[in-house]
Amino acid sequence: MPVPYEAGGGRMRPAHFHLMITAEGYQPLVTQLYFSGDTYITTDLSSSSPAAKRRILEVQTLTDKIKKVLFNVSLSDTLAVEPAAIDRLTGIYIDDQNKETEFFKKNNVLWRKNDVFGVNLEYTGSNTFQYPGLPTGIHRTYHFEIMISGSIKLTQTDNYLTENGKELISVAVKKK
Repeated sequence: MPVPYEAGGGRMRPAHFHLMITAEGYQPLVTQLYFSGDTYITTDLSSSSPAAKRRILEVQTLTDKIKKVLFNVSLSDTLAVEPAAIDRLTGIYIDDQNKETEFFKKNNVLWRKNDVFGVNLEYTGSNTFQYPGLPTGIHRTYHFEIMISGSIKLTQTDNYLTENGKELISVAVKKK
């Protein structure tokens, strides 16, 4: 079993271990697991948060002093985006040809505006969204990058091959 340790400034971390689970076709899970009965859980910011409640595991002592914990895992093939992150990405982006592309939020999903209403985008991870429903082998992605200045850069990539065999890539910046 891991043991509690001092994290500096008189602050103690409860006993815990870090866990990373990956499986092909699913979003990875990275988390920390804690153990019931640890006196430092209530004073630690990470382990005392409401989100950590189901990660505080009951410790069972088996024969010969063997300890056992149980943690059920579910992996998702898609990753949910924090609503606050979507709020930050919404707005109008302007490329070097002065073409505007607008993104908005509806039902906590990022949408790209079109002539009729819009298209809800699928989040693929790493600040990247994809246009849904395109034929197999064809994709359009939108990658958002928050710059040091605080502005947001959008790189749109279409893998439709052009006459010279290259992907179509356009870069835009969010309008202030």
